[in-house]
Amino acid sequence: MEAQEKTILTYVQADGTAPFNNWLEALKDRTLNKQRNTGKIIRGVAMSRTRSYQDDLLKALTDPVEAREYLNAALEDENPEVFLLALRDVVEANSTMSELAKATNRNRESLYKTLSAQGNPQLNSVRSILNQIGFKLAVEVNQ
Repeated sequence: MEAQEKTILTYVQADGTAPFNNWLEALKDRTLNKQRNTGKIIRGVAMSRTRSYQDDLLKALTDPVEAREYLNAALEDENPEVFLLALRDVVEANSTMSELAKATNRNRESLYKTLSAQGNPQLNSVRSILNQIGFKLAVEVNQ
């Protein structure tokens, strides 16, 4: 199987900063510092404890600013599945599917399907989910 080259688009603000890249670098720095500071000795060899990337991501996504930048970066991707999976991560970090199902008057299984890579939600579903986790859709001028 031959590797395929992928292009990753990043959101760049008017002042030239790329919030998602800044967030990702800060997350990497925090993770590396934690691994260095929590090393463990096994049979005379220093081993660093590892944690799941998903755990660190979900912890970071409890911050509304981090979650906003994560969702905006996902929207920049041409593949709509990326946004749905990012939205699912933000929901998982800030709520449970059961709580969200109650708040949006939808069943839990339907929400899992909606927020899957194969999901094809209607706009009102996405708006309702975003509203329940403290966000809203917005449109900006393309610069």
